[in-house]
Amino acid sequence: MKTKLTLLLVIISVNITFAQWVQVGYMVGGAADTATSCHSFKHFGGDVYCGTNKGLYRTSDDGTTWQSLTYSSSVVTALNVNAVAVVTNGDVYTGTNYRLYKSVNNGASWAWVSTFPDSVIINDIIQIGSNIVVSYGNFTTGGIYYSANNGTSWNAATGLPNHRMMHFLADGSMLYVGGYLGVYSSADNGQTWMLPGTGFSATSCSIFDVVKSGNAFFAGDVTGNGLYGSFDNCATWNRMDTISFIPFCQVFSVVEANNRIVTSMDGACNPGGASPIKMSNDTANSWSTFMGGLPQSYFSVLGRNTAGTAFFTFNGNGKEVYRTGLTVGIPALKKENVSVEVYPNPATNLLTVTTNNSEQSTIIIYDLLSRKLMEEAFTNAVTLNIESLSKGIYMYEVKGKKEVLKNGKLIIGN
Repeated sequence: MKTKLTLLLVIISVNITFAQWVQVGYMVGGAADTATSCHSFKHFGGDVYCGTNKGLYRTSDDGTTWQSLTYSSSVVTALNVNAVAVVTNGDVYTGTNYRLYKSVNNGASWAWVSTFPDSVIINDIIQIGSNIVVSYGNFTTGGIYYSANNGTSWNAATGLPNHRMMHFLADGSMLYVGGYLGVYSSADNGQTWMLPGTGFSATSCSIFDVVKSGNAFFAGDVTGNGLYGSFDNCATWNRMDTISFIPFCQVFSVVEANNRIVTSMDGACNPGGASPIKMSNDTANSWSTFMGGLPQSYFSVLGRNTAGTAFFTFNGNGKEVYRTGLTVGIPALKKENVSVEVYPNPATNLLTVTTNNSEQSTIIIYDLLSRKLMEEAFTNAVTLNIESLSKGIYMYEVKGKKEVLKNGKLIIGN
């Protein structure tokens, strides 16, 4: 009986503390020069990136430590960074208020992509299919460029108004972007675009973030219309009653993980500036304040890690990065006494997986956008033909029936 009581107390402790925000680090450039604004968090593989007014930063330990990639590097020294993308061949692209840059050595050094149009404010970068797609613009002009040859040349996308385009969402073969007067969609890897639905304000609407939760899409409007939702694959959009009919509700950031939506709000839906971050567990029908552990301050940017087990935010007044666990409860544990080998790594044509797990296991390979590329069930051992995968960086996961046995980064090609 005493042992059972002790176990119960441990469970209660985990349930109380796992949902609290905790300070995890600072983004410091050179000579203790700390970033005072974070423009966007992006996750690729096991890493999370943040573009700041002091350059581009990366964490490989969920925010505990941050590495400055550009602050002291030639060409990009101390630049204001807005966007980043890691493409499948391992190259890293970053966008500033002026130019596009590229690193072929994981951020150790950078080169200006001189073929990209100059003097534009870059807002987001994504790879879909074989294309690299870049959104840009300010309050008066903007649009999208794409490259089908890894940045050698660029073309202007068609079907868009000459206004600011912001952040992308890739959903299978479809690409979406938030921007002036709504959410635009592309079915050909960012080359041509169309406004997919009705319902957005025709006079004042500027969408920063678009997310998908289940079969529903959500888009946050920074001009004061709150949160829009679409439940018919973007054919029609409606303002969500619970927050959008509060006069002048600004939504600066929206992220989603495991059917939970987290938003950063201001205006009338953040009275007194005390609760800018809110969470919904029921497809945006109701919201709860999500501020446990945070000081009263300015939190306009949100992010998440690739696994969907943590959210991030940045304190615009205090310069700190905060992290919170996604769900309240006890995280799943790896199965004890099970060994897994995934080799060779780097791999070329064949990849072998072995395990002493007595039950059936599954190996899954994802690209850096978390899209599933290969999946194979096996018992004890399997050899995969990976010739169809291009040279680059991928993620793998080996699962048992109820637990993750092993996961990590997979490099294909030398």
